Amino acid sequence: MSDKDKKTFESIFTKTRVYLVVIGIVLIILCIQNIAFIIPSILLYSVLLVYTFWTNNKNKTELDKHIQEITFNVDTIAKNALINSPFPLVIAEEDRKSYMEKCKFCY
Repeated sequence: MSDKDKKTFESIFTKTRVYLVVIGIVLIILCIQNIAFIIPSILLYSVLLVYTFWTNNKNKTELDKHIQEITFNVDTIAKNALINSPFPLVIAEEDRKSYMEKCKFCY
């Protein structure tokens, strides 16, 4: 199992691990009491695991989209604040020369 798969697997079961373990224990006890419930229990638990994976992936995708949207909005607000700033602003490059010194058409 790769490192990314381990992280995904761990993140899925961090929130619902206790519930899945309790449901698994109850299903095992039920199967010990009545052998006829083994196949339905396995099917039910499999469906529950698939649903857990699907729900977690859906929530993760929605969270990623929300974070990207917030980041874009904050960047836009910051750019607008700099552009509309009433204070003078000098943009310098790495060699510490201002843009105006390099611009031939500015004079």
